[in-house]
Amino acid sequence: MKAIPRLFLAITLSGCAVSSSRSTIKDDGKACAVTREQAKQIVESSVRGFISPDDMTPSPPQSLTSSGSIRIMLDTCTVNATAIPATGRSAKDGKMKEGFGFAVNSFGPIAWPDVPDKVFGMVKEQAAAQGEVFSVTH
Repeated sequence: MKAIPRLFLAITLSGCAVSSSRSTIKDDGKACAVTREQAKQIVESSVRGFISPDDMTPSPPQSLTSSGSIRIMLDTCTVNATAIPATGRSAKDGKMKEGFGFAVNSFGPIAWPDVPDKVFGMVKEQAAAQGEVFSVTH
C-alpha cells in the first residue's frame, strides 16, 4: 500500500514546473563593455557549454538570445540566455560606458535548477573576461 502513494507523488511532481530569471542588470546592477558580436558569442557559448548542440534552438542571425533544452524522459528544462544593451559608469575613471548586461531565464521541472545557475555563472565569467564590468545607470 505504501508504494501507491509514492507512485502518485512521483507522477504528480513530474508535472510540476518552475521558472527562474537572473539578470546582471537587475540582480547585480552591472553590465560589461563588450561589443554586440562578443555579447552574442557569450550567450551562445554559455548555453552550449551545458546543453548539447542537438538540443539548441536555432536563433535568427541578429538575435542576442540563445536557447536550448535538456530532456530526460518526460522532463524538459528550457534555458534562454540574452544580452541586453546597457549604459553606465566606469568604476575606474567615472566615464560613461556602453555594453551589455545579461539575463538567463529558465522553465522546467524542479530537478534542473543547477543548469540555469551554471549558465548564468558562465555568462558572467565570460563577460568579465572580455570587457570592463561597469555599474548600470537607469
